[in-house]
Amino acid sequence: MSNLRSQRSKAGTKLQRKRSAKRKSFKNREWKMRKVVLMAVLAASMAVAACNTMSGAGRDVSAAGKAVTSTAEDAKQ
Repeated sequence: MSNLRSQRSKAGTKLQRKRSAKRKSFKNREWKMRKVVLMAVLAASMAVAACNTMSGAGRDVSAAGKAVTSTAEDAKQ
């Protein structure tokens, strides 16, 4: 009788270990997915910031070009 109980408890322990391993595996996949999503959000925000920075730099260069043009036209007269 005790031998049967020990076999059942061993079988239960194996099943518990398998379930625990599945839970850990799921948590690892979930954590990896969270990292991927976080990296995608960071990359998108950096891309948007870079676009705004380049737009501002383009306006600055354009303004400098207009200033040089107007100075050159003033020097001609």
